[in-house]
Amino acid sequence: MHRAVVALSLLLTGCSLFVDLEALDSASAGSGGATATSGSGGGGAGVTGPGGSGEAGGGGSGEAGNGGTGGGEAPLTQFVDDFERADGDALGNGWTEKNSEAFRITGGTVIKDATMMSVFRNNLASRPASEDQRDVEVSIEFRPTTDAFQYPQLFLRGQRLSLDTSNNFHAYVLYVGYQMTGAMLGYQDGEGDVQDIASLAGTYDFESGAVYRLTLSAVGEVPQLTASVERRNGNDWVMIDSVSGMDPRALPLTGPGAIGFSAHIGGGCVYDNFSWRALPATP
Repeated sequence: MHRAVVALSLLLTGCSLFVDLEALDSASAGSGGATATSGSGGGGAGVTGPGGSGEAGGGGSGEAGNGGTGGGEAPLTQFVDDFERADGDALGNGWTEKNSEAFRITGGTVIKDATMMSVFRNNLASRPASEDQRDVEVSIEFRPTTDAFQYPQLFLRGQRLSLDTSNNFHAYVLYVGYQMTGAMLGYQDGEGDVQDIASLAGTYDFESGAVYRLTLSAVGEVPQLTASVERRNGNDWVMIDSVSGMDPRALPLTGPGAIGFSAHIGGGCVYDNFSWRALPATP
């Protein structure tokens, strides 16, 4: 889809998420509107928080590099999905949805439907275990379509057991704040709210109709976490804010984990081009 602008629809009344794929080099395109690249592995505001495939286009059957699960196939080092495929209730292309009613494919984008009885801890869309990463950068874009939406978010190092447990989630997350104000970098630890590590974008109000990009990365066993928010201006991206931080807990998430996106109970938002790329492994 053009320059890969990922549209993730998340909230009560609407927003679209997009991703700039131009930063990902020479990935090989495949069916299902996805791109995957195999390699030898390696590289991989106060805001109110949420309450409380090896084969391109096939969803990735190859093994993920940089701490991902092992196997005989060359590991993936990056992945892009622009969701350019037939409309349907399932995301397809290797995605697993914890709540099958949260997302659907429409017009080459992912629509987030209202899930009033299902919170962000259950509205998870994750890549397969073969793509689990430790040192990785994940990126997605979004476009609000109304003035009210709730917590579009990216996650990485998601713990697999929590993906199968209702109302439970363990991961590092970057999310946009309530009523489109500011953003937060944090960790999700079980059934409670996201615990904030650092704020970014301050009291910035995200505008309906504008296109924004969220980027989240983790490097190292005890991870250095970096998050950024940008706004698209024509063919360029303008940085709104970025922040780095460390997990303050005695037991941080030190190994590879799941990658994906989520949203809270609201509907109407749209996701498009999702991507991840492995980063060089750091002790």
